Amino acid sequence: MAEREREIKLVVRAPGALEELAGRSAIAGFALSPVETRDQQDVYLDTEDFLLFAAGYGLRYRRRSGILEATLKELPGKEGRGIVQDRQEIEEVLG
Repeated sequence: MAEREREIKLVVRAPGALEELAGRSAIAGFALSPVETRDQQDVYLDTEDFLLFAAGYGLRYRRRSGILEATLKELPGKEGRGIVQDRQEIEEVLG
């Protein structure tokens, strides 16, 4: 199903910053949920000559909890490399 993905990307460099974030209920207008650990395997695919990347897309297979998903994502342009990213995403469960 095609939809828009809106996510926040954070880089944590200071000791204790994760604990501080874990104590917050929201950041930059995004509601935060409790911290959880997940095991997953991601494989990124492209053609030999990187045609997907050149067209501005990334293709990922993700296996988590025995479920395989394929996701085609619009790569962020220069305007979308900040903390908040909003992009086209098509995701399908494969099995």
